[in-house]
Amino acid sequence: MGAFWLKVYIVLGILLYSPALRATHMYGGDLSMTAVGRQPGVYRLTVTFFTRDGMSPDQARADAKLEVYSKRTNKLMEVIPIPQRERIVLPYTNPTCSDVWKKGLAMFLYYDTHRFDVSRYTDSEGYYIILGWGARVYSITNLANSIGLTDVLYLEFPPLDQTSTFYGNSSPVFGSPKGDFACVGKPYTASFGAVDADGDKLLYSFVTPAKHYRIRPTGDPLIPVDWAPGYSLTNLMPGRPTLRINPATGEVSVTPTAQGMYLFTVQCEEYRNGRRIGLTRRDFLLPVVDCRRSTVPMPVVTYRGQPATRVHLCDGQSDTLRTDPGAGWRYQWLRNNRLISGATKPFLLVRDPGDYSVVRSSTRECASDSTSAIVQVQVGQSPGIDLVPDANPVQCKGRAVTLQATPTPSGRYEWQKDGQPLANATSQQLTVRESGHYAVFVRASGSACVGKDTLTVRFNPTPAATLTANRNDYCEADTAYLRLTDSVNTQTQQWFKDNQLQPGLTGTEVAVPAGGTYQVNVTNRYGCSTLSNPITLRVWPRPVVQFDSVPPVCDVTAGPVRLHAEPAGGVFSGPGVDAARFFPDRAGTGIHPVTYTVVSDQGCEARQTRFIPVSRRIELQIAPVVRIDRYDSIALPLESAVDSLTYQWTPASGLNRPDVRSPIASPDSTTTYRVTASDEVGCQATATIRVEVMMRLHIPTAFSPNADGVNDVWVIRNLDQFPQLEVSVFDRWGHVIFSSGGYATPWDGSYRGEVVPPGLYPYVIRAGKAGTFQGQVTVLH
Repeated sequence: MGAFWLKVYIVLGILLYSPALRATHMYGGDLSMTAVGRQPGVYRLTVTFFTRDGMSPDQARADAKLEVYSKRTNKLMEVIPIPQRERIVLPYTNPTCSDVWKKGLAMFLYYDTHRFDVSRYTDSEGYYIILGWGARVYSITNLANSIGLTDVLYLEFPPLDQTSTFYGNSSPVFGSPKGDFACVGKPYTASFGAVDADGDKLLYSFVTPAKHYRIRPTGDPLIPVDWAPGYSLTNLMPGRPTLRINPATGEVSVTPTAQGMYLFTVQCEEYRNGRRIGLTRRDFLLPVVDCRRSTVPMPVVTYRGQPATRVHLCDGQSDTLRTDPGAGWRYQWLRNNRLISGATKPFLLVRDPGDYSVVRSSTRECASDSTSAIVQVQVGQSPGIDLVPDANPVQCKGRAVTLQATPTPSGRYEWQKDGQPLANATSQQLTVRESGHYAVFVRASGSACVGKDTLTVRFNPTPAATLTANRNDYCEADTAYLRLTDSVNTQTQQWFKDNQLQPGLTGTEVAVPAGGTYQVNVTNRYGCSTLSNPITLRVWPRPVVQFDSVPPVCDVTAGPVRLHAEPAGGVFSGPGVDAARFFPDRAGTGIHPVTYTVVSDQGCEARQTRFIPVSRRIELQIAPVVRIDRYDSIALPLESAVDSLTYQWTPASGLNRPDVRSPIASPDSTTTYRVTASDEVGCQATATIRVEVMMRLHIPTAFSPNADGVNDVWVIRNLDQFPQLEVSVFDRWGHVIFSSGGYATPWDGSYRGEVVPPGLYPYVIRAGKAGTFQGQVTVLH
């Protein structure tokens, strides 16, 4: 078995009985960051690591915590957790050669979208992401001691601020590795190339793997592994020649001379304008086994039953390559020397150009794999063809669509409808009037490839549109109704009058007051329209009636009133109407409607109504003259037998209200008042009354000389009518206490400068020819 494999089995035994170590069994991995759209600082961060196929997602870590540092200062910028997302199996082509790797590789992917604060990432020297991941538990041949070593993943990136030349840069992304091992004495190649989304130049090299990392104020944080004696960065494994890498493509190659487990790290550097702006690294373990105990027969690839070295396909076409099946064999197909994931059967469906081969491995013993000769698959170009309609391929029934195929020199055309050939349809264009799925095939002269394009054409049904009217002739101000007799709810209508759209008309039944020629355009849910039959409506004018107004009749007993209206030939109707006369006594009091109706020769009726008020005769009773003393008042005694009258007295001076039947009158001088009484229909009556004002002495019977400003002196009114007036006031004993000729100054209730006591005081007033007035005045305090 050998000392090497003894070590491996011992370690494997430890792994199988130690779940904690099984969860950290690392074969390698890498980091990448990809810009998401044009959003500043938004990246998809991805962690890829490789382990044996036996590890389940539950055994792997739930997330990876990425640490981001400044290259200049080694200052921690942030820690970003990335969740586990996928697990992909990368089987070995021949797992029989070693039970240690019989389950092949598993690739775990951790990724998430993260937004960096670009204002913090402005250092021109850039930044790095680092992850210490699991432990290397295998006995690795080219390391001095690998038990418990950390697998360190590392990536560098430029500043992220928007002013940087490298704003929005994405790192290179490694492809999936070849899940395989190398055989002693047999050439081995594998691609470790990466893809850069920005098109930057990539350079590949081997670098010393890291066993762990240490963050210090200055210096490289990566701590390199210790090589086993005889191994170094330039001698990673025994071989003729040793392990090498193509710096331009990343392809590694070796013809190993000793079995073992060999670790190496591929560094991919990213250059722009001659300046390195970033890098990423992939750690990987490559098993080398002895496959030389027997040889697997070389498989032969056949195509359509014949051995093949070259296959011609047309673009869009696929076909099957086969190799002879047999018990005890395992197959793995390659394209351009890269493993095709999942292609492990003795046949392969191909559609893409490339160099294809199949590797046959034994499932019963460890034997050297055998690879078939290369079969070159070439994909020829079918004639480019586009099927273009001259109109929308969705049309309404009754129309036509012409399908035009792209011109092909010396091309032969064939047409199909719904999968069935169309007879005599061999030209470049086809006019169709039926719904269907149409296809055109064109074959260029001298070519086996056929161009094809398809198009579905649909002719939708058109709606029915039958328009009817309830009448075609009608009188002005009447209405006719138009109706669609075969409408459905999903249709829309546009109404037209004399070829002019009528926005105010909607629905399937409309009322139209105006004459004209009407049509309706009906559109169904497919957008297909039908214009209905036209209907012409004629509107006859109504006669114009002129009914002379009739004044109010203010006496119900008055004689008849003659009525007059035009045009002649009509009929008067209403209360009290007899032919063309109105009799008030028949109609009675009130407001009576009288209507004149006339009908034209076309039967159009017109009418006009007048209202004739009839009321009782208004009679007013009032005395012709009344007399009052000056400063007195009187209610004017007006009477009427008619209720609900309104009144207006003139002049309004001297009246408390001019709009009542019997106002209170107190004029300063003799006045003649005139009253006008009106009923509700405007009938009126008038009357007059003369109010004569008598000028007599007005002698108050009391006053209060208490200096309160009210009634403090004994004022005698109308003195201007009596210029020879003499006034004398006496006390109870007959002594004169006040005497005045003319009474220019009224008595203030005093005697000899003192206010007399309250009480009754006799007076004598001599007014010349008017006579003498005697009485008593009361003095109040």
